[in-house]
Amino acid sequence: MTRRAAVLDGERVDDMRRGDLRIIQDPKAPCFAVDAVLLADFIQPKASDKIAELGTGTGIIALLLAYKEPSCSIRALELMPHMADMARRSVALNNLSQRIEIIEGDMRQAAELLGKGSYRLVVSNPPYYACGSGRKNASELFSAARSEHYCNIRELAREAAALLCPGGEFCLIHRVNRLAEVLQALQLAGFRMQTLRAVQPFANTAANLVLLKMRKGGKANTIMPPPLIVYEAPGVYSEEMRRIYG
Repeated sequence: MTRRAAVLDGERVDDMRRGDLRIIQDPKAPCFAVDAVLLADFIQPKASDKIAELGTGTGIIALLLAYKEPSCSIRALELMPHMADMARRSVALNNLSQRIEIIEGDMRQAAELLGKGSYRLVVSNPPYYACGSGRKNASELFSAARSEHYCNIRELAREAAALLCPGGEFCLIHRVNRLAEVLQALQLAGFRMQTLRAVQPFANTAANLVLLKMRKGGKANTIMPPPLIVYEAPGVYSEEMRRIYG
């Protein structure tokens, strides 16, 4: 697909600093943020993995995972038609339509739409805020990206578990202030924690985000790597962040 054919009026194309990888974004819609990039870096897909993504938004995580592991295939679910169309055009722009499929649909019906027990890896950068909390936004696109109005953490955990084969992994990122609730929902869905990594804005500040790798079934055997520090000084990324961003 040519750039002219892929990009609509008002949209832009951003360089993802991964070879020739590019992504289409609409400034009037949710654009990807640092948390999506951190989650994509945290995930370690294996050769020939079948991956499901719940709530792909711009398609950033699917694109980064396809670049990281050239033999994996990804089916990415997105509720909002505008975001699904834009992600689909980004996939085509990068000639990845044979490996990434963008599917428009409700995350609460993910197992029905994508196939029960079909995946070794499920990933999600879900809405962080429970209904009635966080910033209110009149835009349906921003509301879907930020709040659990369309899918809460219990429903997300249920669908992720249904998508995975036994022993499969679920990777996600969430806010620290909801960690207890998130872990409870994941445990009720049959997950056991494998890895928990905190994300701190600075070395001397408390963590605000947490990266989680959960396993469907089996015994809990948790590891906790050192925290990921985003900034070494105001406006200056840490060495690890510079590596992540390329």
